[in-house]
Amino acid sequence: MPHIYADPAIGTPLAINLRQSTSLLFVAFDEQSGSTDVVIDTAGVLEGVYTLNFESYNTLEDVGSALKTDSIMITVPESRPSRFTSELKSLVITPGVASSWLLP
Repeated sequence: MPHIYADPAIGTPLAINLRQSTSLLFVAFDEQSGSTDVVIDTAGVLEGVYTLNFESYNTLEDVGSALKTDSIMITVPESRPSRFTSELKSLVITPGVASSWLLP
């Protein structure tokens, strides 16, 4: 997500970052030079539609007031177990003898 730029009065220092104004534990903001990476890891999250509210703010201000607020919807689909392309077969492994196999 690119950083947001403004047109403040000449001489006003700005350092705009993003922060979450909701508490979705599976979302993290990673500030980079010139952009913010939004990391969404839904492993273990129940299926559903979640609203991520986030805001931009000037890190150089003591107050940290929100400059702009936005939201996006995150849809987490039902998780499905992994499947093999065919049935697994038993393999006899002899100690001391090299063996190899592939999962289907």
